[in-house]
Amino acid sequence: MDRGTELLVAGEKGDTDTVRRLLETTSLDADFCSQDDKRTALHRAAGYGHLAVVETLLKAEANPLVQSAAGRTALHDSCIGGFDRVVKVLVRYMKRGRALDTQDKDGQSACHLAAFHGELDCFNILADKGADCGLHDNLMRTPGHLAAMRNHPSILQSLFYKGINLQVTDSQGRAPIHYAAQHGGLEALVALIQCDCPTTVGDSFGCRPHHYAAAHNHANCLRLLIKNGCHPEGRDGSGRTPAHMAAQYGGMTCLHWLLEKGINPNIQDDQGYTPLHYSGDAGSAECFNCCLQHDAELSIRNNRDDTPLDTAKLAGHPVVIEKALRSELKCRHCLHKYNFLEWEKANQPSKVERGISHAGESAYVSPIPPAQRAASQSEKNRQKQQKLAAKKASQDKKGTKSDVKLPRRDLAAKYYGEHVGDIYKLDT
Repeated sequence: MDRGTELLVAGEKGDTDTVRRLLETTSLDADFCSQDDKRTALHRAAGYGHLAVVETLLKAEANPLVQSAAGRTALHDSCIGGFDRVVKVLVRYMKRGRALDTQDKDGQSACHLAAFHGELDCFNILADKGADCGLHDNLMRTPGHLAAMRNHPSILQSLFYKGINLQVTDSQGRAPIHYAAQHGGLEALVALIQCDCPTTVGDSFGCRPHHYAAAHNHANCLRLLIKNGCHPEGRDGSGRTPAHMAAQYGGMTCLHWLLEKGINPNIQDDQGYTPLHYSGDAGSAECFNCCLQHDAELSIRNNRDDTPLDTAKLAGHPVVIEKALRSELKCRHCLHKYNFLEWEKANQPSKVERGISHAGESAYVSPIPPAQRAASQSEKNRQKQQKLAAKKASQDKKGTKSDVKLPRRDLAAKYYGEHVGDIYKLDT
């Protein structure tokens, strides 16, 4: 192994002593690089997070701005790995501003890579040192686009608090919210909505975020977007609704959910295509069957006078679509719903069971007595009169009983009987 290769290997392995020995005892350049990828020992040490080696190389006047064959500096590599301590050291040896914004062959800076990999600490270090957080790459994507693509809401919130525009578009007119919907980044989508990003913005083709969510079968994102202002039958530049997009790209879950929500299964785009046409053209048997289960019509013709079965034949999918037509291939969501309804129907409780269940439920019902309202003065007078009348009637009844005097026998009659001559008499 020659000394140059030994330096590269030592930098990659984090062997500080070997790096120091080679730099001090030989005339080896600290920026020595391999011929294939043009990566120096500093690139390799930064990529693996070997802080001591990075400091040793920088003290030996290694250039932190040297770019590899991919156009990346050591700062790019350290941000990919999320080594924030290495980033701090590299930033100290680099000039502020444009040096931090060095772009690779894809036009991406270290900020782009930190955002793409969700390395918030590295991203904040770069932003605090003056790096451009709104820089565009070759496809006009900003760090916000890449953070939304990889579902990193913390990066998006950091951009928002730093005053970076999260509604800026790429070369196809797509904002970060389109990327979040397309790649299923539900948390990123929530963060963007909380940052007041509009949900109904269209790209260069008129596609809104919920079109992308439906096309890529991200049902949770689709539900969130419709809940926050997107119309279930909103059209893109070609007149396609989310149902068209779901049928065209095989988004069966989104298509089933939209049809269950009551959208028109026979809605046509500018070319006269219904979702049934698109599912037939794509050869998506489950989507085709799902449309049929929701009363889609086979007789509707597009602008070329083709029925859905015609489009399936033209696209080379007649066999699989015929199976869907005969329900040999079914939408799994429709099948699950059918099985559940059949189970409920077969397991309905009898009248006796329903009565027992109702009695059991009513046993726990304890109605709260109504609150007693204060009686008015007239009611008080009436109650008083009723009490007086009842008292008088009771006294009259007692007086009647007291007027009746029953005969009493004297003691002689009590002790000697009634036949003692005329001794006993009635006490009048």
